[in-house]
Amino acid sequence: MKKTLTALAFAIVATAGAAPALAQSAGQWSIESTLLSGRSWNTLQVCLKEDNTWYSIEQRKGSGRWMPAGNHVLFHGALDTLSVSADLVVTGRGVMTGNVQQWVNNSLTADNQSNLFATSRWTFVSATCASAF
Repeated sequence: MKKTLTALAFAIVATAGAAPALAQSAGQWSIESTLLSGRSWNTLQVCLKEDNTWYSIEQRKGSGRWMPAGNHVLFHGALDTLSVSADLVVTGRGVMTGNVQQWVNNSLTADNQSNLFATSRWTFVSATCASAF
């Protein structure tokens, strides 16, 4: 009985810890991305809106859509002339990590430096967002 109660208490605590992290997805996020080679690539701030859209706050004009999927957040859209997508995992309260892919929208102007894969760490900044870039 004690073992069952301990397991049940652990499950409740684990679930309680995971729920707020995903519920906190909407808001302003700071993103630090690193190329798979290990070289630092990009730092960006975005706003994930409650209507499952997002926009870029600094550096580059961008927007798109996002959605929660279990303990993941799926993200896609455009930054300037580049398409971007990510599969992020909520790893803690206010932190998401995952893989990012970026590619050129127009294959006539494609260059290999714009077609890349990276890892990223997203850190929650605020429930309210700054204006779009």
